[in-house]
Amino acid sequence: MHRIMIGEGIWKPKKARKPEIHQMRERRACFGELVQIDGSEHAWFEARGPKCTLFVFIDDATRRLGELWFVPVETYLGYCEASRHYFERHGERCAGKERWL
Repeated sequence: MHRIMIGEGIWKPKKARKPEIHQMRERRACFGELVQIDGSEHAWFEARGPKCTLFVFIDDATRRLGELWFVPVETYLGYCEASRHYFERHGERCAGKERWL
């Protein structure tokens, strides 16, 4: 089947495909304009505790860690709780404005 598709030009083998080139975007200029959040499940405490998820908030402009928060599992409510702690500590940024709420 692949040979027929290759012959018709519908499908290309992986080796023949051109790699996609993604342009790097510029980092934001000011602290708080863009905060990236990621959850990572891992055995953070090795055998001393169960696996859990660590939420990490990273400011795009400064690359500083804004919040680290452990939760049992990665869920929407976990993100909400971690976000609330982040906003209590750093305030809430108004997009496109020069002030914090």
